[in-house]
Amino acid sequence: MIAHTLLVSVVVSFAVAAERPQTKRPDFSGTWQVDTVASKALTEKEGHVWRVIGGATQGNASAAADPKRRGSGPVTIITQSELEIVSERRSEEIVIDRSVHKLDGSLSVNASQDSSSRSTTVWKGNSLVTSGTREIGGLRTQGGRPLPPIQEKFVMVRSLLPDGSMRVESRRTRAGKESVHFTVLQRVKQP
Repeated sequence: MIAHTLLVSVVVSFAVAAERPQTKRPDFSGTWQVDTVASKALTEKEGHVWRVIGGATQGNASAAADPKRRGSGPVTIITQSELEIVSERRSEEIVIDRSVHKLDGSLSVNASQDSSSRSTTVWKGNSLVTSGTREIGGLRTQGGRPLPPIQEKFVMVRSLLPDGSMRVESRRTRAGKESVHFTVLQRVKQP
C-alpha cells in the first residue's frame, strides 16, 4: 500500500511538472541594424568612452562612424533554434562574417578571413552570454607592414530591451587591458 501511494505520488508529480510552462527564452531571430545614437548614449551612460576606430565603433565593426546617424551600415541576420544561434553580418548582400554558437555551453569554433575564436555560450536568466578567446590577424602598419596577430579574451552579453531592441555588452581584454562597449540594435522592418 505504501509503495502504491509512493508510486502514485511520483506519477502525479511528473504530470504536474510536465504541465508547467517551460521558461520561454528571448528570441533574437531577425534582421538587425546598429542604432549608433543609442549605442553611443548607452556606452557613455554606463561610464565608458565611446570611440570611433577606423570607421567603426570600438568593438563593433558593423556600426557607422557617424554617431549622429541611426540605422546605417551593415545588417546582422540572426537565426536561433533550441540548439544554436547563428549570426551573419552582411553589407549589400555580401557576407562580412558568420558565427555559429551552440547554446548548450559546449565549445564553438568560428573563423573569418582575418580572425578565429573559441567560445562557449550559455543562458544566464534572459541574457545570452558568449565568452572565449579570439585571435585577430591580417593587421598592418600604416606603412603596410604586417603586424603579429592580436590575442584577446572576450565576453558578449545579449539581451532584449522592453522596446524590442537588442542590447549587446561587449568586453574584451588585450594585453591585460579591458575595454567595454555597448551596442543597441533595432529590428529592420521588412518591406
